[in-house]
Amino acid sequence: MIARRVLDRVHLDLIMPVAAFGLPLPCAEWDGFVAETKVPVLADAAAALGTQTLGKRVHWTFSMHATKPMGIGEGGLFVSFDATLAERVRRLANFGFDARLVRVAGGTNAKLSEYTAAVGLAQLERWPRMRAVRSLVLQDYRRRLANVPDVAMQSGEDFPPATSCVRIPADAAVVAEGLARAGIETRRWYLPPLYEHPVFGDTPRIGPDGGRRLPATEYLATALLGLPFNTRLSTEDVA
Repeated sequence: MIARRVLDRVHLDLIMPVAAFGLPLPCAEWDGFVAETKVPVLADAAAALGTQTLGKRVHWTFSMHATKPMGIGEGGLFVSFDATLAERVRRLANFGFDARLVRVAGGTNAKLSEYTAAVGLAQLERWPRMRAVRSLVLQDYRRRLANVPDVAMQSGEDFPPATSCVRIPADAAVVAEGLARAGIETRRWYLPPLYEHPVFGDTPRIGPDGGRRLPATEYLATALLGLPFNTRLSTEDVA
């Protein structure tokens, strides 16, 4: 409903939904959106590699940066149903070269290095075990936090997220300071919101009521706190 109201007011060349913290996007719904509106969708599924299912009308990007579950240092994946576009992206990542000739303008050196690729092969061997351990840590958190009033974890399946965030009924900055004094390191991920960065300050934005305010973003900016989350956490650490 909100998307339809926005489309009635503005022309959009592209929509980029985000798999927040690695929670998979509903690919069937986004496929249906593209079919209905004809607006291309490029999904930022940076942290959802291994958990995101793929449809037939959406282009996907995944990250293998060091901060992601399948971290190899740098690099990523572009996945598309459009073979022609995929080939263009491949050429752009290699200076625009094809058969030793520059055939695509605007190319850059975005190839995966040999070293990083070797790290990736090693990570692939560890990947099933790492996912299993991360899932166990996530389940441990959920079991313990279920008894903490008004504290909620991200909804969805028991996917192994890139980061484990909780929504708390207080100012996350104050809670983070208290946890730090107790020797527990936390993160307040992706702050401030993009529209508060100078380079994006004048970017048009449309909130749910048609105005410029984004109340959900404003709320989550103060209520979300990232807890320690990695494969080396013991049950005692989580407790």
